[in-house]
This record gives sequence, structure tokens and C-alpha cells, in this order.
Amino acid sequence: MRLRFSREEDLPAIVRIYNQAIRQGKKSQPVTAFREPLTVADRREWFERHGPSSYPIWVA
Repeated sequence: MRLRFSREEDLPAIVRIYNQAIRQGKKSQPVTAFREPLTVADRREWFERHGPSSYPIWVA
């Protein structure tokens, strides 16, 4: 397995994986801080605050 820092083109897949976790959670027992699916636009600012030198997002 190869690990690397995330890139802009990874954001749609990151959001897809996160939304899958949201859908699998139950209303009485959520698995994320969000209860409704997110869009790429919803997560863009969050993604831009992360980088190799500050809070990196790793992808495999």
C-alpha cells in the first residue's frame, strides 16, 4: 500500500467515503459529527485548511 498526501482530485472520493459513514450511522448513534450527507462544496474550505505542513490528509 502506498500512502501520500491528498490532492484536490481526491476530495470527491473523500466526501463519498465520509457520506457512506454518515449513511451507515443511526440517528440515535451517529458515527460522525454530521447527520446529513455533505457535498464537495461543503468540504472544500475544510480541505483547503489541510496540507503537508498543517494537519495533512493522507490517502492510500
